[in-house]
Amino acid sequence: MSRRDPRASLAVGALDDAPLASPRRGRGANACTLLILAALATASPAARAQSDAGAAPADPDATADAAGDGPEAAPDDRDAAAEADGGGTDGATSAPSLPATALGGRSIAAAIDTARVPLGGRLRYTVTVRHAPGDRVQLPRRDTNPFGPCRAIGAPREGTRDEGTLVARTYVFELVALEPTKDGLPPFPVSLVAPDGKLYEIAAPAVPLEVLDPTANEPLADVQPRGAKGADGKVDPVRPYVVYVRDWTLAWVLGIAGGALLVALLAVLLTRWWMRRRRPAEPAGPPPVPPYPAARERLARLRLEGAYARMGAKAFHVEMAEAVREYLGRRHGIDALEMTSEELIEALRHRPMGGITGLELEQFLAACDFVKFAKAEPREREALDVLGTAERIVEQVERAMMELELRRAAEAAARAAAEAARAATAAAASPAAPPAPATTPPAPPDPRASPPDPPPEVPR
Repeated sequence: MSRRDPRASLAVGALDDAPLASPRRGRGANACTLLILAALATASPAARAQSDAGAAPADPDATADAAGDGPEAAPDDRDAAAEADGGGTDGATSAPSLPATALGGRSIAAAIDTARVPLGGRLRYTVTVRHAPGDRVQLPRRDTNPFGPCRAIGAPREGTRDEGTLVARTYVFELVALEPTKDGLPPFPVSLVAPDGKLYEIAAPAVPLEVLDPTANEPLADVQPRGAKGADGKVDPVRPYVVYVRDWTLAWVLGIAGGALLVALLAVLLTRWWMRRRRPAEPAGPPPVPPYPAARERLARLRLEGAYARMGAKAFHVEMAEAVREYLGRRHGIDALEMTSEELIEALRHRPMGGITGLELEQFLAACDFVKFAKAEPREREALDVLGTAERIVEQVERAMMELELRRAAEAAARAAAEAARAATAAAASPAAPPAPATTPPAPPDPRASPPDPPPEVPR
C-alpha cells in the first residue's frame, strides 16, 4: 500500500462515502465516520480548501516521486495531460456550494511558493485535485489565462498519488508576473468528468499574492504599455508593437537629385554643342610682324612731333619700355613683359646684346620705372634722350642677333659641306659594285661617243 500524508488521511476518511467503508469494521468505526461526515457537511468551504492546501505538496520533486507510486494510474495521466493541453472549460467558475458528500469526496486546493514577487519575477503555482479513480480532469484552456496578472510558461508538470479511494493529481505551473497587483491570483477552475458522464465543476480558492512594481516611485509610473494584438486578436502586454511603414522619402529625394543632375548635364552638353555649331570660323589673320620691325614702328610713333605733349610723361615712358621689353622677349624667347627690371637684367646677362652693357640697360629701365612708379615729370628733351637709348638697344641687339644667326648659318653650311665631303670620300674609297647580270649581251661601245665627264672636284 502506498505512503499517505497524515494530514490527508483525516480528510480522506472524512470524505469517503459510507458505503465505501469496509464491512469488517465495527459499529464504532461506522459511528465515527458518520460523525465526521456530518461535521464536514456543516464546515465552510474555505476551511476545507485550507485543509486541502495544507495537504498539497509544494515540492515538485516530491510530487514527481509521488507520481511514480501509482503505476496503475498511467492511462488516466495521459488522458489528463491531453485534456490539459487542448481541453478544458470555456471560462473560470466559482467554487461549488455543494457539500463534499454531494461531490463524492472530490476537492481541489492551490498554493504558491511565495506571497510577494517583483514585476517580471517567477513563482510556482501548485494545484492538487482529488477525485475518484475513473474521473477525467479537464484544466482550463490556455487562451483563457486563468492566472490573472500572471502568465504560465510552458506546460505544467503533473504528478499522481494513490490515496486509496481517491486519486490525488498534482499540477505545478511556472508563472511569470506581468502586472502589478495586490489582489492575488483568482480562483482556478477545474472540471471533473465521471465515468457515467456526470460533470463536476470545482475551483481552487483565490491565493493571496502581491506583485511589486520596482518603478512605482518613478515619474510616469502609472503609464503602462498597452502591448500589441496577436494573431488570435487578443492583446498581449509582453509582445511589442511591430509597425512596418513604407517610407519613400529617401527614394524621392534620390530620384529628384538624380533627375536634376541629369537635366543639368544635358543642358551643359546641348549648350556647348549649340555654341560650337554657331561659332563662326575665325578668319586667318595676317602673319605676325617680326620683332625688329614691330619695335621700330612703335618707337617711331613716339618720335613724332608732339607725341610727348599729347601722351604725357607716364604713358610715353610706359609705351617705350613695353616696346623694348616685347622686342627683347620675342628675340631671346623669354617672358620679358612679366619680369621685373632686376629679373630681366639677370635673364639677359649671358645673352647676346651687341654693344649694350648691363649698366646701360639698367639705367634705361630705371629711368622708365622712375616715371612710371614715382610719377616723375621729366622734360621732353630728357624723354627723347631715353627714347634714343631705347632705339640704340633695339639696334644693337638686332645687329648682334643677325651676326649670331649668320655665324650659325655659316657653321651649319660648313658642317653640311664636311658631311658631304666625307660621304664622297667614303664612296670613292669603297670598291665598285659588280654589274648586275643582263639577259642580253651589252652593245659594243661607240667609238664616236665622247668620253664621260670627270667627277667634280671636292673643295678642301
